[in-house]
Amino acid sequence: MNQRSFQFKGLALLLALVLSEPGWTATPTVVPQLPDPGSVGMTKEQQVQLGRQAMAQVYQQMPVLPDSSSQTQYVRQLGKRLADVIPQQYSWPFEFHVIPQKDINAFALPGGPMFVNVGAIVAADNEAELAGVMAHEMSHVYMQHSAKQAGKAQWTSLLGALGGLFGGGAAGSLARLGIQLGAGTLMMKYSRGDEAQADAIGAIILGTERAIIPGLWLISLRSLNDKGEAAVRSS
Repeated sequence: MNQRSFQFKGLALLLALVLSEPGWTATPTVVPQLPDPGSVGMTKEQQVQLGRQAMAQVYQQMPVLPDSSSQTQYVRQLGKRLADVIPQQYSWPFEFHVIPQKDINAFALPGGPMFVNVGAIVAADNEAELAGVMAHEMSHVYMQHSAKQAGKAQWTSLLGALGGLFGGGAAGSLARLGIQLGAGTLMMKYSRGDEAQADAIGAIILGTERAIIPGLWLISLRSLNDKGEAAVRSS
């Protein structure tokens, strides 16, 4: 089992444990509150700008399913349900896209663009597992983990590179935010502390959403998975 597959199943186990708690099996009266994500040296607008430019790089280097595809429409509906539970003052303009690759992977860029591989959809036994992975990645955006990785002394040069992100300085600028893009894949590098925090925040997002729309988690993804496998074969 590769590292990403291990993480996927680990998140699914975490979700199962959360949903097995008595307080979560019925609609809870008290839902844990999302913490204040804190502040960084980069404004929200700057993070959104950087994320959108990085998203353009993803579109240049990876295949992305059209917005009209059933996989993209489903992931967007699920993502919106998760994003809607985030308080307005801490919200981000999340966008959801699907990559027709069989690797189990999902990642969210600074500011909210998120990509889910078809492989992650196919690997999910039900909606809860897929939602667990998505909530985890969204939590990295919520906590601004990428922006927090770059030291304050780097902000001037990093922000100065935004306008020329498509040039030779793109890789270095993204790398300072923990983004490695190339060879048809993208990896986000976070500390163990960041990953543990994303697990905890993701569980809160999941629990809050389930409290608002109970009973929707354990739907079968078999039909969507069949279409996903076909999309991978044709890419």
